[in-house]
Amino acid sequence: MDIERKDMSELTDIDRIINRHIARLLSELEEANCPAIYIQAVKSKLSWLRADLNDMKGTEHERSYNQ
Repeated sequence: MDIERKDMSELTDIDRIINRHIARLLSELEEANCPAIYIQAVKSKLSWLRADLNDMKGTEHERSYNQ
């Protein structure tokens, strides 16, 4: 049970770190008066990054249980 809780904590850490970077980057793009389409594209791509990292972490988690 502690292993599952630790893994969930790590997923939360990934989300928190990426959210922080998304917020900082979007803020900088807005301050630079970038077009909204660019801002939305960056947000979308970083959201995909977050999903991929969480999927990868989930795959590692499943692999550790199967061994």
